[in-house]
Amino acid sequence: MMKKIIILFCLLPLWTNAELLRLCQESDAEDPKLHHYTVNNITYVGKHAAIAAQALTQLQYQFVIDRLPWKRCTTLVEMGVYTAAIGMGWTAERSEKYVFPPLSSTEAKSPFRLSSINYPIYVHADSQLKWDGTTFNNIKFGIAAPKGYVVEKLLRRMNVLLDTDVGVEAAFGLLINHRLDGLVLTENAGDTLLAQQQPGTIRKLEPYFYSQPTFVAFSKKQHLLGNAEMLQIWQQIAESREAFYQSTD
Repeated sequence: MMKKIIILFCLLPLWTNAELLRLCQESDAEDPKLHHYTVNNITYVGKHAAIAAQALTQLQYQFVIDRLPWKRCTTLVEMGVYTAAIGMGWTAERSEKYVFPPLSSTEAKSPFRLSSINYPIYVHADSQLKWDGTTFNNIKFGIAAPKGYVVEKLLRRMNVLLDTDVGVEAAFGLLINHRLDGLVLTENAGDTLLAQQQPGTIRKLEPYFYSQPTFVAFSKKQHLLGNAEMLQIWQQIAESREAFYQSTD
C-alpha cells in the first residue's frame, strides 16, 4: 500500500500552481473589435489578455480569463470572486482595494505594465467643445466614458459626465447625432471605431484627456497567491510584454 501511495505522489505535478486563477477583462461593448491571439492553443481577446495568458502559461498556472463589463469585473475582483483584473490603472483609491506591482504609482514606464494607455476625447467634426488639458468649455450635454473606468470618475469629479448605459459603438452614434458632446475612450478602441465612420464625421481633441500604464491588479481578498507569487507573475508579464512587442513600448 505504501508503494502505491509513493507512486501516486510521484505522478503528481512537481509544481503547486494547481488551483484555478480567475481573471477578468473589459467586455466587448467597452473595447470592441480587439484582435484575437492564440496562446497554448487557446484564443484570447486583446493584447493585454494575450500577454497575461503567456505569462501565466509560462509559470504553469491554471487559469481562465472572462470578458465582463468593466465595473462588474472590478467589483468581483474587489470581492475576491475573481483573482485579478487585466488592464487596471493605478489610483490611490484603487490601491486600497487591489494589489498593484511595485512602481505602479511613480513610473509611467513601470517595468511591470501591460502597456501604456492614452485616452483621447472623441467629438463630432463640427463640435465646439474645447479642452486645454485642464478645463472644458462649451459643454451642452456632457461627456461620456465606459462605466468603471478611471476616466469616468475624473469626468464625474469635473461635473461634465453624461451617464449612459450604451456601449461605445452606440455612443459613437450619439456623437454623430449631436446628442453627446464628447466620448473618452482608450485610443485603441476609439481609433478602431473612428476608422469605421464616414470621413470628416468624428475627430479627436488634443491634448489627451488622460494617460496611464495598466497592470494585472490582484484582489486583496484572494488567497491563492502570496506576495512572492504575485511578484513572480508581474516579472513574467514584463518578459512576456517585451517578447510580445519585440521591444519595450
